[in-house]
Amino acid sequence: MRPFPVSGFASEEPIKATNGDDGSVWLFGLAQSGAEAALSRFDPISGQQAFFRCPAPLHVSSVAVYFDAVQQAFWASDWRYLLRFNARSHEFNIFRYDTSLALSRAPAYALAQTTDGSLWVATEVGLLWAKPQPNGQFTFQLLKNDPQNRNSLPSNQLKCLLQDPSDGMVLWVGTAGSGLCRFDTRTGAFRHYNTQNGLPDDVVYGILAENAQEGQSGSNLWISTNKGLARFNP
Repeated sequence: MRPFPVSGFASEEPIKATNGDDGSVWLFGLAQSGAEAALSRFDPISGQQAFFRCPAPLHVSSVAVYFDAVQQAFWASDWRYLLRFNARSHEFNIFRYDTSLALSRAPAYALAQTTDGSLWVATEVGLLWAKPQPNGQFTFQLLKNDPQNRNSLPSNQLKCLLQDPSDGMVLWVGTAGSGLCRFDTRTGAFRHYNTQNGLPDDVVYGILAENAQEGQSGSNLWISTNKGLARFNP
């Protein structure tokens, strides 16, 4: 293990990190002044660090982050704002959520994107859908469990997200007690998997896809749970 010291952040607050497509690491946390959020691009090879102060008061301990390699954009979300940072122009764009969504200060645990440009945020109160509009803005919708619909979210308490490696319009969603689900964003249907299907536990903290082997059409998913690691071939 090797430490990589970075500067500009408050030492007592968590720093969220995500990988860039060039080996860089994007960091988001509270600025050292303690007054505002900040974003940094860190190159672990050269040690160089660029630092950008965030114009929106995101709650850094409740933020999920994601880097879009195609558009070269860094994204962050808490319960009030969706933030975009253009890595080419160094411009920030801030999108405020509708108060009618009733996110209730719910932490954001994961942020993912589908190939239609939609952003998806896993929260403690459901799955937030940010749908891009032709004018550059977003409309927002909170998807929640519907007890009358067996194809809805199995739980509103979500932990993690993964875009399916072979179908960019499908998301894998990990929940805090209701297992794993496959979400087809085209149809709005969720397919549920839990301990009855072989999961060691129904609390799913993380989902990773391994590279497909030659001759295989899909990738195995590796799923971390409260009772160990599971490999799943969907």
